[in-house]
Amino acid sequence: MNRLQHLLFGFLVGLGFMSLSFVDLERFGPFGALIWFINTVLYYVGYGVVVVLGVWILFIVMGELGEQSQKERE
Repeated sequence: MNRLQHLLFGFLVGLGFMSLSFVDLERFGPFGALIWFINTVLYYVGYGVVVVLGVWILFIVMGELGEQSQKERE
């Protein structure tokens, strides 16, 4: 896999971490508070990953598009 595919995979993992907040905590019984804490931490980690990798992917794609348009001009 190339670098962009790795970044996109990381972006999807970040989205997966963010979606853990939809888990029903009632079914974990007495461990509900612990699962809530873990889900909260993973949500914010996932949010940071999504934002950072999203911006990084945009810069890579815009750079590649700029190189392609420059080659077409020549």
